[in-house]
Order: sequence, then C-alpha cells, then structure tokens
Amino acid sequence: MTELWTEDETAQHFVGASGEVVVVIAREGSQEDLRHVTATASLVERLSRNSKTTKLLFVMPRSAKPPNAEVRDALLKASRRLDGKLSNIAVVITGQGFGAAVHRAVITGLVSLMRSKVPLKVKSSIEEGLRYLLDDNAKVAELTRLCEQRLDPPTP
Repeated sequence: MTELWTEDETAQHFVGASGEVVVVIAREGSQEDLRHVTATASLVERLSRNSKTTKLLFVMPRSAKPPNAEVRDALLKASRRLDGKLSNIAVVITGQGFGAAVHRAVITGLVSLMRSKVPLKVKSSIEEGLRYLLDDNAKVAELTRLCEQRLDPPTP
C-alpha cells in the first residue's frame, strides 16, 4: 500500500513524501510563503542521505503567480544546496487551454536556460508527472489519488 506522509502543511502548501518521491503541492499564496521552500529542502536532504534516487514532484496551482523576491532568493539558495541530491524533477502545471500551455512553456524555457544537471520535465497532470518519476503503474495510480486529495487546503 502506498502512503503519502506529511512533513509540513499550511493553507499555502503541502510538503510530504512517499518512498523516494518528495511531493510539494503549492497552493494559492505559496508565492509569498518561504516555509514550503525550507521544508522541501530539509526533506530532500534527509531522504537523499539514504537514497541516490530521490525525486521531486512539484505541483503548481492553476492560478500560479510568480514568487516574490524573498521566495525567489530562497529557491535559488535551495537549488544550490540540493545540487546532486535529486535524480529527477517533475513540475506539474494543471489545466487545459492557452493559459496553462503558456505557463508550461515559460517554465520549460526557464529550465533550459538554467541548464540544470537534474533532468526536469514539465507535465500537465499529477499522473503524468508521476509516470515520469516512477516505473510502477500501481504506485503511480495510488500516489496520484493521494496527491489529488491534498490539492485543497485542509479545513480548520
């Protein structure tokens, strides 16, 4: 049975893991929330001590806004800190149509400019992102369901 455990969760984000896959679900307001960056970096560092195949699934909200300067700076520092600790990254920008396609194209372009050593793919669904990261179809299906349950913030 596949489990998705929680490392940190607020109304703005979910950070957790299932096996070697770190799952980050950014929600509305995450562009101004440093906490998901630090929680993700700490979790990746911890998991990568025991595994050379730690992977990252990053799910962006449909109405994603660019991160503020403080979060951008934290993301750059975290990416340097995590260099060599991830084997693959999947960024998911859900949705159909022109707006979602533009978001995916912008992220793809930025990634190619960064020339990251870690293979990164931009996908349009959680299932596609997990299929890129995992070979086990049963685990993909179960983890997709668990991730989709975390898309909305917890109710108080």
